[in-house]
Amino acid sequence: MTVQFFKEILTEPALKNFEFLCLDKGEIDAECLDLVMETAHSNRDLHIYEMKIPEDYYHENAFKFYDIKYREAKWVRIEHLFTLKNSHIVNIGRHNLTYFDLNTYIKFWINNDHDMVRLLALNMSTFEPEILFDGIVVFLARRRGLTFHLV
Repeated sequence: MTVQFFKEILTEPALKNFEFLCLDKGEIDAECLDLVMETAHSNRDLHIYEMKIPEDYYHENAFKFYDIKYREAKWVRIEHLFTLKNSHIVNIGRHNLTYFDLNTYIKFWINNDHDMVRLLALNMSTFEPEILFDGIVVFLARRRGLTFHLV
């Protein structure tokens, strides 16, 4: 993938008003990914699956899409989550966020003056609610054998 390729695709008039972009397989450099992030729009979905992204990557628009799925998300930082606004679903796969990061984010989300995200899904190898929800009132609900933590 080259910068020229992304510029051509993302500026193609027939594709200019796309609603969904999915990147899968391979590797993408920061410059090409910047071009993708510049297309952020509240009516646009971005899914990135098995794609290698530089772990130090940051873009202020990374979480300004409507529906976001980042399967390989080791590059995602808590600062990204703070930029969420009126997103529908955010699904983050393999990441480097700590329980303390997520606890900080949840507290930020609770005290925020606008809707950030309707559903946030995070892959976690273990689940430690006492750390994740430290200092937060949580209600437990069970339905069809699943346990939900309602903040």
